[in-house]
Amino acid sequence: MIPVDQNSGWLLSLPLFHIGGYAIPFRVFLAGGRVILDEAPHSLAERLEQQAISHLSLVPTQLWRLLKAGFTLSAPNCASYCWAVRRFLRRWWRR
Repeated sequence: MIPVDQNSGWLLSLPLFHIGGYAIPFRVFLAGGRVILDEAPHSLAERLEQQAISHLSLVPTQLWRLLKAGFTLSAPNCASYCWAVRRFLRRWWRR
């Protein structure tokens, strides 16, 4: 389980009709954290680099597009959520 606390800022990057998006506000509010709304016109990569986002949920297509756009896992705010991305990528590449 990914730890969430009052210092957490979870980007709502999934639609609320998706179970992953539906669960984010509940997890964050129960822990006393913040939900960061996914606002256009900024790209996901720009938001990750500029905003205080500590948590992020993506479907595989979003992750693929993010990496294809040149996002690196060494972005300044990346420490909190990139461990899960790295773990996923290691598992995926082993296939």
